[in-house]
Amino acid sequence: MLIRPRTDEDLPACLALMRRTHELDGYPRYWRADPQQFLVGAGEQAAWVAERDGVPVGHVAVHDAAGNPVLPAAQAATGAEPAALAVVARLLVSPDARRTGVGARLLDEATAWVHAQGRRPVLDVLQDEPGVIALYERRGWQRLDPVVLPIEGHEPLLLWVYLGPPPPLSAVRAI
Repeated sequence: MLIRPRTDEDLPACLALMRRTHELDGYPRYWRADPQQFLVGAGEQAAWVAERDGVPVGHVAVHDAAGNPVLPAAQAATGAEPAALAVVARLLVSPDARRTGVGARLLDEATAWVHAQGRRPVLDVLQDEPGVIALYERRGWQRLDPVVLPIEGHEPLLLWVYLGPPPPLSAVRAI
């Protein structure tokens, strides 16, 4: 398996992966009229795919924290300005690739990138997703506060905000 930066050529496969996870798992919870806008997002700063045999089997992105619903909880926990935080988002893993370490490797890649930028990672997760929550907690993420995210025309999303692990000491010295 290869983890690499996502390219524009990967978008059709990533959208197909997102459609499959939506249909099987309900993530994203609500399918948008423009799914690519959800996948890429206006605040995206970096994104990666996990590839097996030339086919994307996973995806993760990092978004700007400013204006993100996780920001108040993350700031309360850290005292950090928005520029010192980054949101790990759009973690998708093909059902055929689950329990093979794809999700953990993508999460670690995004976390390392955020740390290399001198920032702290945060994320949100649906409260009714115990498998994904367990992944985050095994990787050292700390649960912060609940957030209710209103979605026009739909039931609001009930989320947990998580704070990523601090950078390793070697990374702190380099920053």
